[in-house]
Amino acid sequence: MAEIRIVNTDSLNVRVTPTSRSSINIISRFYAGDEVEMFPDPNNTSSFWVRIKKIINNKELVGYVGGKYLDKKSDTTPVTQMEFNSLEAVHLLENKRNVTRSNPHGRVYPLGESSRPTRDLNSRQKRIDSLHKIVDWLDVEKSERYQPTSKYTYCNIYTYDYCYLGGAYLPRVWWNPDSQCALLRNKKVNVVLDYLNNSFTVREMNANNLHLWLEEFGAKFGWERKFDVTEVQKDANEGKICIITAQQLDANRSGHICPIVPETDSLKADYNDDGTVKFPLQSQAGGRNRKYFTHFGDHAKWWVRINYRDFGFWVHD
Repeated sequence: MAEIRIVNTDSLNVRVTPTSRSSINIISRFYAGDEVEMFPDPNNTSSFWVRIKKIINNKELVGYVGGKYLDKKSDTTPVTQMEFNSLEAVHLLENKRNVTRSNPHGRVYPLGESSRPTRDLNSRQKRIDSLHKIVDWLDVEKSERYQPTSKYTYCNIYTYDYCYLGGAYLPRVWWNPDSQCALLRNKKVNVVLDYLNNSFTVREMNANNLHLWLEEFGAKFGWERKFDVTEVQKDANEGKICIITAQQLDANRSGHICPIVPETDSLKADYNDDGTVKFPLQSQAGGRNRKYFTHFGDHAKWWVRINYRDFGFWVHD
């Protein structure tokens, strides 16, 4: 019989198998106060591990956690979820011709070059081919728009551009709290981002913000959260828009976000012997820009590093 339990520790890894011998099997994390459903597993003979499940972003997560980190639930009053139907996608001014790959300024705007490619949805192969054309055209390793500085990196800009050209909404700017309240009351709100006059109805989104946005608003805009990286690579191979997000423990430091892209005959994900994906095929801007990669240095499965509070895989059809 299933039981509702409450996480009693600051951070609790969820694993696909009942072992902590490596980080490869980590699929998500829970935090103090999270509710999970614990249920029997006749194949698990361990006294430490318990099997749990939880619905996250309308997706069922099933895995194993240490049983000592779960407490019985006391009676509480359920919280009513707020509806966000009146919140709309927002971009700063589109089609600005001076917002180009070669221009390091104007990163807050979507690319305005008339030659920009978009995702072709007419067939599976056209979706795949057009996503590779987008990656090649963005040319992350050479384009000035994505080159890191001594102070900043631009994973959020690159992923935003990839999604924008692919037809999946990911915000470069998003409504601030006052604007959200007005929109939820069906008020009209103009898009304002004026640093000179300290006037804002929207704010810029970094990688940390984007992870939280996807958790809260992603489903409204067509994003589905998944927990199996093999499944996500298969989705990318079907020409879907797929990304990884990771949120820093320190909110003042940058998180990371990057696309998972379709494989080709010569570009492959890194697979385990059983055919599951060990490291997906990715494309990123960051401290080091890479058009295609699976892993490098100590950044193999980068999203489970201890400096990240949480991570997620997201798919947009």
